[in-house]
Order: sequence, then C-alpha cells, then structure tokens
Amino acid sequence: MAACLTCGSALRGRLFFELLAHAGLRISEQIGLECGDVLFGERPQLRVERQHCKGQTRGLKYESKRELPLSPGMVQRLWPLCAGRPQDEPLFVSGRGGRLHESNARGRVLEPARERAGLPWVTFHSFRHTCASLLFDVGKNVKQVSEWLGHADPAFTLRTYVHLMDDGLGAADFLDGAIISAQGAAQRKGGGGGGRRSAAGISSVGPILNRAVSIGPE
Repeated sequence: MAACLTCGSALRGRLFFELLAHAGLRISEQIGLECGDVLFGERPQLRVERQHCKGQTRGLKYESKRELPLSPGMVQRLWPLCAGRPQDEPLFVSGRGGRLHESNARGRVLEPARERAGLPWVTFHSFRHTCASLLFDVGKNVKQVSEWLGHADPAFTLRTYVHLMDDGLGAADFLDGAIISAQGAAQRKGGGGGGRRSAAGISSVGPILNRAVSIGPE
C-alpha cells in the first residue's frame, strides 16, 4: 500500500501522515505546528497550541492546548526535519517554503493517494480516528483519550468513540479468579472486606488502522 503515493518533498513524504496518526491532530493543528513545537529531550513531546485555517494562524482555546508524548521512532524521524531550522518556522512547508494550506494538501496529495489505494473514503480526519482507536486499543481511558485529542468534554469523546468500547458483556471466566483472589486477600487481612473491579477488554479497531496508516511512502 505504501507504493500507492508519491508525496512531494514539501510534505516530507510519509512523515506528514504518520504524525497525523501518531498525534491525532486536527489537520488545522498539524499545519499550525512550528519547529519549536517539537520538544526534544529526556521526555520528548509535541506542543499543540495553535491552528492554521483559511489562511490564518491563531492560538487554540485553553482546553485544546496540550503537550503529547512522542515515541522514540517518531522523535528519530522528526529530528532531521527540525535540525538547523528556526523555531518559528512551520514544521511542514509548501513547495515555496511557506505554510501549507489544507485545500492544497488535500487536492494534490491526499485525494490522489486515496484513489490509488482504493480508499476513497479516507480524509485527514480519518487519521485522527485512527489515533483514537489505537489509544483505546492499548487501554487508555476516556479521559486520557479526550485530553490527547484536545476535546473540551470527555463526554463528547465517549459519544464519538463508544463503539470502540462495545464488546458486550463478554465471558465471566475472569470472575472466578477475581473472587478467589479477593477472598484470599480478605483472609490475609484478618477477615476484612475488600476486592477489586476488573476492567472489560477493549474492542479491536476497524480496517482503517491498517489502511490509513499505510498511506504515504517515504
């Protein structure tokens, strides 16, 4: 699937799409990133504090501003992109060296890519949904995912992604071990009460995980 897309050097190829899926940013937030927003160090982070939309760059609302952890692999890929560049320069630039415009990135890169891949339904927002799916899949809770995506209200996150957490009641096998464990703990404490609640499993994510992430070659 990676061979389906040949990106211009302005988008740094696959990295533009990988970061969308990694960070789950809105496309306006990603276009608004600057080199100084990639915080290298002992605990690398991506600072999200502005957006670029309809030709204007402006700061995000307080509840949408956030600092996201970056994986070691993503840090390695972002380092060459940032090295030696001014802190206030856009992270991803156009062919002329200016800030990207969403409409150009969509028309010149994303739309041809999805047609070659046979995935006409993929949008920039699909990568944001991919990120949310991955976060739930590894056990992040609704509050954590809400903060990661920059949602003002965790209830909105729950309404949007509740289908990812719907596995039904599932099997009850785990209760035997849980009850025995709780009983043993109570006995060791001299008959005191106690116990713990076990969390339900996370549902598997849809085909978009493999499909969206694969868009965009080196």
